[in-house]
Amino acid sequence: GTVQGGYVGHGETYLHPEDVLWWSRGGLLHGQSPARIAFLRSLVEAGPALGLE
Repeated sequence: GTVQGGYVGHGETYLHPEDVLWWSRGGLLHGQSPARIAFLRSLVEAGPALGLE
């Protein structure tokens, strides 16, 4: 979600064989994350300049 320029997050991560945590290092997104982020982006871009109510 978004609220006046702020964004909420969710800290779920998958176990990585090298103990890499995506949120602390970045890298390849897994699961449905890319599609969900793209969907939120499309809502924000289609909404009014001041945000959604």
